[in-house]
Amino acid sequence: MFTLLFLVFFSSLSLYKGGFFAFGLKDFFKNLIDKLFIGKKKNLMMLLQKFGGIPMEASKKPLNVLVKEMNAYIGIVLKNGIEYRGTMVHCDNYMNIILEGASEHYNGQLLAHYGQILLRGNNILYIILNATPKKESNQGQQQS
Repeated sequence: MFTLLFLVFFSSLSLYKGGFFAFGLKDFFKNLIDKLFIGKKKNLMMLLQKFGGIPMEASKKPLNVLVKEMNAYIGIVLKNGIEYRGTMVHCDNYMNIILEGASEHYNGQLLAHYGQILLRGNNILYIILNATPKKESNQGQQQS
């Protein structure tokens, strides 16, 4: 594999006037992908995109996806395991989120209701988009 890569590298250099430095690295890698992986180009482009080689589409960036869900009911799980559910009314570039009509849950049990809360972005483990509001009554405790 190394020999093949080495040959393709030097054959690519001779294709361009002025050698390797006359064109950008991005062009070089696109040409290399075209030559080595003709049938698998789409998968490799996605791999390069994932590791910062090619910019991601604006509509697929996490913050843009989150902003599209403004005024929707979401669930947010923090790093400490506590989950907050409510309607997202604001989100900033640091992913700090304001929830309206929020409720706090831990291990599936309702702990408290809040009017409005601010969740700091660096404490968020993951976000559940389009979460369905669950009936948050304590019927199980009333039957005991």
